[in-house]
Amino acid sequence: MATSDRERLFDDWALAWSSIDSFQDPERVLSLFVDDCFFEDVPFGLVVSGKEELRSFVKRANAKTNEVNSSHAAYISHPKETAKLIEEAATSAPQK
Repeated sequence: MATSDRERLFDDWALAWSSIDSFQDPERVLSLFVDDCFFEDVPFGLVVSGKEELRSFVKRANAKTNEVNSSHAAYISHPKETAKLIEEAATSAPQK
């Protein structure tokens, strides 16, 4: 258990960042950063500067993906998987 204020702050931040559903609420994630933040996601090779760029990244991070063993034309070689992904996206999109 953290003993200092700094350790508690870091523990709270890490818990909020790593929460399973933290990316379901982009504003919750963004509340952990100041407006002129700098964020680097090493695995994705992405660097963002400022909260607006980070907002865009966080929203994309919540995107649904599907991987298939294919070349650049997966929609042709895997039409069923492609159709399923499109259908899921269409039916799960927020209604305006």
